[in-house]
Amino acid sequence: MEYTISRFMKSALSIGIFILLLMTLPYIAIFLVSIPILGIVAWYGYKIIKGVKNIIYKLSKKGENGVQPNVYNSEKYENESDDINYSDNAIIDVDYEKVE
Repeated sequence: MEYTISRFMKSALSIGIFILLLMTLPYIAIFLVSIPILGIVAWYGYKIIKGVKNIIYKLSKKGENGVQPNVYNSEKYENESDDINYSDNAIIDVDYEKVE
């Protein structure tokens, strides 16, 4: 008698696990499908935010002419430079180990 009850309990447990698996299978499938979808949404959301940020940056810089002054052409640096001869545009050999 004890053998049949144990056998019946194993069968009932197996059937219960099978029913539980059948009930949770759609939820597991939805979860597994939603992970890549959420990843794609996050990726394109990041791209959209980056694009809007880039457009705002370009619009804010539109009024500026974008010309940066060259500090090496100023008189202050012209007198301190040892490697460029401004009179005939010849570059003189420089000892790069001593340059800081």
